Amino acid sequence: MLRHLAQAEAEELTRRLDVTAQRADADREELSQLQQLYEEERAQATMMEEALRSEREAMHKLTATLELERGRAKAASDRDADTIIELRTALEVDGLLNVRIKRRKESIRISRFRWKGRSLPRLCRTPPGGPPWRSSRGNSRYSSSRRRHTVAAAAP
Repeated sequence: MLRHLAQAEAEELTRRLDVTAQRADADREELSQLQQLYEEERAQATMMEEALRSEREAMHKLTATLELERGRAKAASDRDADTIIELRTALEVDGLLNVRIKRRKESIRISRFRWKGRSLPRLCRTPPGGPPWRSSRGNSRYSSSRRRHTVAAAAP
């Protein structure tokens, strides 16, 4: 009986050993799968980090380009605003000049209408002896006082 007992115990131990071996094989297989999964996850994480780094660089470049374009747009906007102000000023000046020209033309038209058919005013008429600058007589009432003094000083 001892033998029988020893044999039953040996079979029980063998069965337990087989179950433990199967568990060990299953654990090794699971460990192998987990290691493979870990390696795949690590590779994916590395690729994601590299993609993130690449996206950051692209974002920095895009931000720099955007700032540059904002500066250019602001400069263009300032130039456009200056041009608009200059054009408005030019239009105002042109409008003022046109108003002055119209007033001047109107004034000339009115003055022509007033003097039409009348003789020239007394101040605009030529004196009887001709224009004073052509007068050869020194005692003409139209000669300038300067000329009289020059003639008087030259005749001692």
